[in-house]
Amino acid sequence: MRVVPGFPCLRSPSLTNAQLTTLQRLWRIAGLEAVSGYGSALLAIAVASDTTLADMLRWVDFDDARSVADAVAALLRWRQRTFK
Repeated sequence: MRVVPGFPCLRSPSLTNAQLTTLQRLWRIAGLEAVSGYGSALLAIAVASDTTLADMLRWVDFDDARSVADAVAALLRWRQRTFK
């Protein structure tokens, strides 16, 4: 794919399986109430709409405590902003 200046890059409006798995794992680590069924789908849609958070999910290293802590903090900030 070639990037053309002045045109936005195409981005998927959903999360990949890896991003969704990371989101679910971080959600549990953060101690948030479990979501399932349609709730999981709605959470994934909401997170996918925030490009910064969705992109962050690609780079979480679960072998690095700092990476996990930063990701959990970002998730909690996003949740607070989104679900007031």
